[in-house]
Amino acid sequence: SLLEGRLVLATDGVHEQRNAAGLTFDFSRIEQVLEQSKGTSGDVEAIIRALHDFAGSRFDDDVTVLSLERRA
Repeated sequence: SLLEGRLVLATDGVHEQRNAAGLTFDFSRIEQVLEQSKGTSGDVEAIIRALHDFAGSRFDDDVTVLSLERRA
């Protein structure tokens, strides 16, 4: 339904983060993480964990993720 759904917002520090090889954690990687997530309660943690696994413990920019869900 159009009244239901999940909205995930992230700052550019997420999708522009580079790993040691210079690859970015682009939108396709975010989409893959969200496809495995069970809902809003796991979205933020899953994205941050995947970003950490991808780039290590130091991020190049601020990283903010917000996940909201609307139920009819």
